[in-house]
Amino acid sequence: MKACHHIMNAHLIFDFSIGHYNGSMSMIIAVNDDILLNRPSFDSDSFKFETVVPWPSVVTISVAGKQQFDTKVDDNGRVVQDKYIRLDSLTVDRVPMHIVSLSGIKLDTGKNIIKSNYWGFNGTATFNFNQPNSLIWHLDEINKISNNNL
Repeated sequence: MKACHHIMNAHLIFDFSIGHYNGSMSMIIAVNDDILLNRPSFDSDSFKFETVVPWPSVVTISVAGKQQFDTKVDDNGRVVQDKYIRLDSLTVDRVPMHIVSLSGIKLDTGKNIIKSNYWGFNGTATFNFNQPNSLIWHLDEINKISNNNL
């Protein structure tokens, strides 16, 4: 008799805001190194990406196309326009990621690790969905907040 291996999947919904200045940034979303999305640019100010991935998985989001002249500042040095991608929400199996966890997402720019869901830099964010299931993953993310370990 063959053993029955149940393959779990997770339903992911990413909601992004897109900042345009000298165009928009590009985005590649991959799951376990398989590219699911390759967008060279965005026309609208928002973008929603919904997918089902095997659990466990590693999801990467790479953003590119930002140059030093893609941020407009006023005379006081305040940013008035910017080219960016911001992850506004991530829902895993109908449960939204906690906003504090969202703001602690690490973007690896190759030079620095920036903790933010506002990506005004070229880089890659990695989501390790490596817990036994999505509920435990969510609880682990909340535990990181309470332990101040984002």
